[in-house]
Amino acid sequence: EICRPTHATNIGMSAASAVAAAIAEALTPGADLFSVYRASLYGAREGFRMAGTLGRPVAGPNVEARIKLAAGIAMKATNLEDACRKIGESVGTGLPAAEAVPAAIGLMIAAGGDPLKTIAACSTAGDDTDTVAIIAGSIAGALYGFDAVPSGLYKQMLTANPGMDLEGMAHRIYKKKKKKYPSLQ
Repeated sequence: EICRPTHATNIGMSAASAVAAAIAEALTPGADLFSVYRASLYGAREGFRMAGTLGRPVAGPNVEARIKLAAGIAMKATNLEDACRKIGESVGTGLPAAEAVPAAIGLMIAAGGDPLKTIAACSTAGDDTDTVAIIAGSIAGALYGFDAVPSGLYKQMLTANPGMDLEGMAHRIYKKKKKKYPSLQ
């Protein structure tokens, strides 16, 4: 329901729910790349179903089917560059949710879930690279955690964005969630 203001269509809700479910699974202890992939399919399916009553139908491709297509391409690719090219050609890496979300999940699978490789692959795949990279990077980062980011890169990002209190924002979000969910680690 949280995606309704901006994604109140069957495709938008399906894509947003796929990402939400993938991140939720990635944050679950014991999660792995395959369980995150399965969660994205579940989210896409449930988002599409919920859009039947909460959203409106629009013509376009099925997000769940596109995620399966992107994952299949990723698993058959000879290397990460091959996956980028083939996913871009077959699924697309543009702004439409039915391209960006499946491409992000497929490229994350092709990169083995490694957050930096995932972001790099998405950044070079062409078209709407920043959208695809932030989606895939968020999922991969949730799966492998903050320690997967080299401290030098993190410090470089903080230096390049001096006006943004990213650490403070993260702590405020955590504090708010911890209050609502006391068992949160």
